[in-house]
Amino acid sequence: MHFSSALIATIAAATSCIAAPLGPLLPPANPSANASPQYCRTWQDCLNDINNARSSQEGLTPLALPSNWFDLKYEERVFAFINLERQSRQLGPLTTMVNTYNSEVMTGVTDCADPIAPNTLRSWSSIWAGGGSMFPLQAIYLWMYVDGPGGNNLDCTASETSGCWGHRDIILNSKVNTIDSGFGKDSKGQNGFAALLFTASAAPSAGETILTWDSQKGYSGYSK
Repeated sequence: MHFSSALIATIAAATSCIAAPLGPLLPPANPSANASPQYCRTWQDCLNDINNARSSQEGLTPLALPSNWFDLKYEERVFAFINLERQSRQLGPLTTMVNTYNSEVMTGVTDCADPIAPNTLRSWSSIWAGGGSMFPLQAIYLWMYVDGPGGNNLDCTASETSGCWGHRDIILNSKVNTIDSGFGKDSKGQNGFAALLFTASAAPSAGETILTWDSQKGYSGYSK
């Protein structure tokens, strides 16, 4: 799935009506409309916008940043916050962040494109977001809450709707348990994020393991 802020010059001011909260929306169910605003500029604004969208779209309680948030690298923050989104909807967490496919992931960052996994990985999905000085909570807000028609999802257009809410569906896929997440500069010098999410059939080696949920969950207020 492609998703770019594309250095958005205009921030939509209109707010679409959203249905009354129905509880957690899990694939194939998705929000009836994008959250507003379509773009957030600071981490605090993004956290507020995420929590406003969670409340208005699904009636979910606010999320707080893990206590070690500012000690984590950008790509590790993606792993940590995605797990907050999953756990708050009663989904199992991504158990491990790995570097197994770091070459493919960073190619996606450089090329502003969804990473493509090697043929040895049979079941996987990928996401990308980039533009300007994008940071983790911006990417997650766009992937999760502004992923539908009329948003900034490059795979969701008037003529092609099959990709609408695709990033969100990948992040909330109950079958995946592992992520290879990357952050860097694209070919134009702008920030970009890319990730492969997949189901690992065996535990990764110590050399391939970047972060585990077991080591992170205590900072995030979870015991499991």
